[in-house]
Amino acid sequence: MIGCSRQALLCAAERIVSYAQTNKSGEQFFVSLAALGDISLQSSSLGSDLAFFGEAGRALNAAAAIAADPHIENARELAVVRAERAHGVNGEAFVRTLRDARLWRDKQGTPSPAQVYCVRYRDELKNYENDFLVYLLDLLARRLTAQAKFYDFLVGTLVRGGTLTQASSTLEHARAVLAALTQKLGRLQRTVFYRTLAAEKREFACVEATNVLKHHPAYAACYRFYLRFFRAGEEEERGYAAYCYVRLLLALREKGYRFVRETGFADSSLLPALALTDGQFEAEISPAESLGGVVFCVRPQGEKFARHLLLFDPSFGFPEVKSRLSRCRPSDMVSSDVVGVWDLAYLDGEALSLGLGWAKEDALYARYLEDMTRQVRASRQIYTAVCASCGGKHVSLKGGGVFCPDCGSIYTFSEQGGEETLWFRRLRRKIGDRRG
Repeated sequence: MIGCSRQALLCAAERIVSYAQTNKSGEQFFVSLAALGDISLQSSSLGSDLAFFGEAGRALNAAAAIAADPHIENARELAVVRAERAHGVNGEAFVRTLRDARLWRDKQGTPSPAQVYCVRYRDELKNYENDFLVYLLDLLARRLTAQAKFYDFLVGTLVRGGTLTQASSTLEHARAVLAALTQKLGRLQRTVFYRTLAAEKREFACVEATNVLKHHPAYAACYRFYLRFFRAGEEEERGYAAYCYVRLLLALREKGYRFVRETGFADSSLLPALALTDGQFEAEISPAESLGGVVFCVRPQGEKFARHLLLFDPSFGFPEVKSRLSRCRPSDMVSSDVVGVWDLAYLDGEALSLGLGWAKEDALYARYLEDMTRQVRASRQIYTAVCASCGGKHVSLKGGGVFCPDCGSIYTFSEQGGEETLWFRRLRRKIGDRRG
């Protein structure tokens, strides 16, 4: 699966915390990382597909039952009707009629109401719980679409270090189950229930557990599915942070970075915040446990630090990622990115750009690190007129650097050894651009 099982994530996080308790100094923690062994989530993700599909199938069965017999709210309203057709005129309606001069007519010198207020009740399909179900179906549709693209990537490809090949019966079975799920979801999205509610969708920053979502059997089944696969709790977010932190440290070690000093500790897991260098770049890395990611600061020697936020999310659940991002000040960050189990994405404002390429975990973090430390010889005269990343011609000077509104890249110039050098404080590539 694109994501990973909760059990696999928490198991990896427990190993990291146990390792931190054994290697308490920042230097010992960094230099002994090899002792952690293999904490890859990709191997477990490939084995968790069918379990997820089974849960999704049960949730879709519950959703189908709801679409056939949804929870309806009885909405009360005061309506204006012709007097001869009025019924349900209670005290409130009578007073409103008396006070509304527009309803009265003069009949042979006697005032008489041509229309009156009356109480009416109507069944309301659009309510919080039904809007939630449409939201959940949309989340699942995005997940299944991404899963199908991922399987297209795997078909005919040997995953190095893995067990999947084109002839893999496991993969073929998973693709067949996925196709059946997609068809079942499609049938639900063609129902009157879905089409009526989808015409005006509700935004969910956070889903509240109403009585219906907790106690109605079908709605509760869908809500439990949402909590398990689309909403991370505090324990998962700490696991995200620990895993992302260690993966990035391993990439830094592979690039030749050395320990310099400790700069602090994460509160609950005692993971050390570290300062590192490779002689050319200086880096500071610290777990952001409340966000489920890492704060990564980097600079060439002599430059100002660029502060980056890297969030880990196994499912690329954009609403859930945005909810976590809202807890910090994105303006403090030069860039915000999301790394999953198999992919890397840019997170810029309201856009989540996927498709940077499926890769093994080591390659994902190496790619991220390369983008954060990309420094090349370049002409200031040329690249203050044309973007050094995408070639766009709408660049402008911003905060002592050059900003490209077309791709979002930011870079600065300096001189090293008498030559002009360009450093990308934020590198944004075109989707699918695999340049090194």
